[in-house]
Amino acid sequence: MRLLQGLRGISKLMFIILLLLAFIAGATLSYIWTMGYYASPEFQLPKKANITIEDVAFPAQDATFFNVTILNPSYSLSSVKVSQIVVLTNDGILHEVEAQDLQNPLEAGSSRTFRGFWDWANYTGQTVKVIVYVAEGSGANVQTEIPPYVKLTVEAYFNSSISVQHFNVTFQNAEASVTYVNITELTVNGETIPTENITVNGEPVSFPYFLNSSESVLFECLWNWTDYQGETVTVAVKTLQGYMAKHIVANPQPVELTITKVVFNSTISTDYFNVTLSNSETSGAYVDISEISLQVNGEIVDITEWAAYPEQRVEPRYSVLLVCTWNWQDHKGNTATVTIGTLQGFQVSSEEITIPD
Repeated sequence: MRLLQGLRGISKLMFIILLLLAFIAGATLSYIWTMGYYASPEFQLPKKANITIEDVAFPAQDATFFNVTILNPSYSLSSVKVSQIVVLTNDGILHEVEAQDLQNPLEAGSSRTFRGFWDWANYTGQTVKVIVYVAEGSGANVQTEIPPYVKLTVEAYFNSSISVQHFNVTFQNAEASVTYVNITELTVNGETIPTENITVNGEPVSFPYFLNSSESVLFECLWNWTDYQGETVTVAVKTLQGYMAKHIVANPQPVELTITKVVFNSTISTDYFNVTLSNSETSGAYVDISEISLQVNGEIVDITEWAAYPEQRVEPRYSVLLVCTWNWQDHKGNTATVTIGTLQGFQVSSEEITIPD
């Protein structure tokens, strides 16, 4: 009786074990069948070489190039030749990149870093798409952000009330910048200001000019901008690293001076003559009279003694009477031209007149 009960217990245990084994075997076969059906297309190898972009790096100290690392995976069927690298920017422009080492093939299972020459200084802080084409195979593209390495600002100051012979420029490398810059050039509407015409605190300056982050500098520029009065100009500061900052500024309106009258009156005195100078109401600034000269028969005579009424400063819309001490007794009948200069660098001449007898 006990033997029979033991056999029944073993039979139930064997039945449970066999049931578990059958369940495992069925699940395994089902998995194999499912993977065989669905996974086979997934694990197909590409018929052509298929590259990937592993990394794109923009160096902080040179904005004229960047590096792009390209991998030709080990499962590729052949080597590839990179035919072209381009960059698509947010403005929709496709920039061609001049890259080195394109002639050498990239073997399967290997990667290479290519240097691409492209000036990206104007796109810092923006997301761009780097696209790589290969001669035979599938190219690759990746979106990446050009780091905002530097924050540069420039402000220009043109003041005709001070002078049209010079202007000032403030250039700042902000605290947010992660690197220094070396200033190499300062331009106005594309025209380079000679280095010898630029000073800092009255001292000559030499370029490249080092400027660390969180620092600024005031450039004093000796340059005649008379022809740019009333115009909008672009002042740009360039750096050795390829970064550039611009400032668009509207210059003051032109200063229009006119000598309206020159009077030699022998019935009163030949020891002096009078000149009337007018500053137009549309002028952009006042002027301060600083010098008066006379050209008589090709000879320049500097008038060293003169008086201005009401004063030597002439505001827009106003005139001034200049009484000039000079004995013109021996120059009667000669032709003469009066020239007036100002502290601001303006100069105006009269029409040619004849000194009366």
